[in-house]
Amino acid sequence: MDRRKLEALVRFIVARRGRKWIGRIELVKLVFLMDYECFRRHGSTLTRLEYVQHPLGPLAWEIVATAQEMPDVAERSFTTLKGHRAYSYYLTDHPAAEALDALSEAERRVAEHVFAEWGDEWWEAILEHVHSLPFVEQFECGEQVDWSAFVEEEDLVMTEEARERARARLEAVREKAGQQGAPDDESPHGWTDEGAAEMSENAQLARYSLGRLAADS
Repeated sequence: MDRRKLEALVRFIVARRGRKWIGRIELVKLVFLMDYECFRRHGSTLTRLEYVQHPLGPLAWEIVATAQEMPDVAERSFTTLKGHRAYSYYLTDHPAAEALDALSEAERRVAEHVFAEWGDEWWEAILEHVHSLPFVEQFECGEQVDWSAFVEEEDLVMTEEARERARARLEAVREKAGQQGAPDDESPHGWTDEGAAEMSENAQLARYSLGRLAADS
């Protein structure tokens, strides 16, 4: 693990959210997407973290531990209406213009690109995107994510038809977010077995519904 680069990404993500708290799921998934995009472009990840497949997607607990240990990042915990313990983060020393100083120029572009595309999305949209990646889908729950299994065909060089299907899936998730709302942009699920099981079931239903939507479009 490259602790210095991981801290840089955590600080950058939390700082870019401005005065808004960012949920644990969003934080973990954005770091993963930055690692994924860096590997896709340059053949190596930013953080050198070892991810394990989880019902909520690839997880590296070092991301959470690092955020908790950073003196300029505050963590809050609370119990949701469903009784789950949830966590979110906020940068106490705001802003952090130098957050990405630990990265090369190419690595900075990766981080900025991923955040520009996904940093302000609702947490379920980010989660749906991560789950839809062919690279992620090949690993079973509890299995370590093996970056050597990444193949050139997953370079996201998409046909226009595939792009339209992806847009349809994302718009469906956005529409759901607009209908249901999400107080404080916080997920109702913490990293607990109970919450993960419920989220896994919901994700399966969502993928089925979105697949039907894409097939009919």
